Amino acid sequence: MAKENGSIFFLNVDGNPVGATTSFSWSASVDLPDTTTRDSGGFAEHLTGGGLRTITGSCDGFQDPAATVSTTELYALISGRADFTCLIIPEENGTKGFTGEATISDLEITYDMEQPVALSFSFQVNGSWTEVTQS
Repeated sequence: MAKENGSIFFLNVDGNPVGATTSFSWSASVDLPDTTTRDSGGFAEHLTGGGLRTITGSCDGFQDPAATVSTTELYALISGRADFTCLIIPEENGTKGFTGEATISDLEITYDMEQPVALSFSFQVNGSWTEVTQS
């Protein structure tokens, strides 16, 4: 079975890679509205097909002042309540990635003594992902 190396994937904000990332992830979830009644026989039941679907993601890395997308640009997005085009794409041609409009929900910058400045942020996709292929 073929495997993909996570190191080939990059997170882009408005077409520019987030500098010095160490990891990022995304997850999709669906709300399951409770429809349990006394007739459920003691088992929980939920709405068939589920409710609202959500895609969220997070990113960890280090501050790179020379990067196009660094803590300054990320803070500008969150303070300006601005959406951005999120793109998760591999550097290898023919490999699939995802894109969508997103909003930063959390941003954390850590300044530990004698350590690189660390950054962490979370985002939520507005709507769904669109699958893209690196060409």
